[in-house]
Order: sequence, then structure tokens, then C-alpha cells
Amino acid sequence: MNTAGTIRSLWTQRKAIRLSGIHLPDDTIVRLGFAEASDDEVRPFVRGKASAAKVLSSDQCTLSTLSVGDGAVGPRGQRIHAGETSEGSEGYVAVCLGNDDDLLWLAFFDFSNPFEWDTLRIIDEQRFAVKTNHRADWTFSFDDPTNITVEKGDFGWPLDSYWGR
Repeated sequence: MNTAGTIRSLWTQRKAIRLSGIHLPDDTIVRLGFAEASDDEVRPFVRGKASAAKVLSSDQCTLSTLSVGDGAVGPRGQRIHAGETSEGSEGYVAVCLGNDDDLLWLAFFDFSNPFEWDTLRIIDEQRFAVKTNHRADWTFSFDDPTNITVEKGDFGWPLDSYWGR
């Protein structure tokens, strides 16, 4: 099976590989871990990389369906999407070039809870933020999707065990 362009193709079908991390159009998934930066904030670190082809060939690989709306326009014409998936604890954020099918990156998390697209706000030319339905505030960099800050929400941390608590 030819898997070149798999992540981008899945995005156009509004699907994603159910694996937490940053999904890139070159079919790399950057796996992230998170560490406490303060009592109210966690930041990621790169745990490794996975190939979409290897993940898809695994017997345990499943896909998640993404709920994708109109999105918002970024400062350089990017399209920003955020939302929920076919599973309750999952959420995603995606940044595309002007055309929604031209994916730059997709952040998929199986523990974040759904992101609420109507809370999306542009901070500056480099960053934007969006809240989850647990009111945790996630800040992303347009140019470096591994540069994320997560501030504790109204209901505490999602899956405290994931954060190492």
C-alpha cells in the first residue's frame, strides 16, 4: 500500500490516525510528552517520531473522525480548525494554508478533551490559543506546532495521570 501523503489524505477525509502528537504532511507523527512547568502550566517535550505507514500497518491502529467546521483565518491567511473527534476524550487543532486541504500540521490528542472552535483567538503573528471543553487553555505556535503551552482548566488537569500526577 502506498502511504505517501497519508496524513494529508486522511485530513481531506476529515479523519486522523488515533495517535497523540503532531501529524505532519510528510507522514511523520511527532510524539509528545508533557511536563509540569508550574502549578498551573504544562509544556511538551518531543518523545520521538513515528511514521504514518508503520502506525497504519499496526494491528492496533484505528482512525478517528474529525468534526470540522468553517475554521478561523490566521494572521497570514492560514485556516485554523479546532474541535472534537469521534471519541469523547479526544481533541484536535489543525492549521492549513489558505486552502483547507493544504494541511500544514494537525495536533491530535487522545486525552485533551474536545477543543472548542468558538474560543479560538489569535494572540499575535506567531501564536493562537483555544480552550477545551474542560476550559484548559492551549496556546500553539503557527510555525512550530511542538511549541505548546497548556494552562490548567476550570476542572483541573485532563487525565492527571497523563501529566505525571
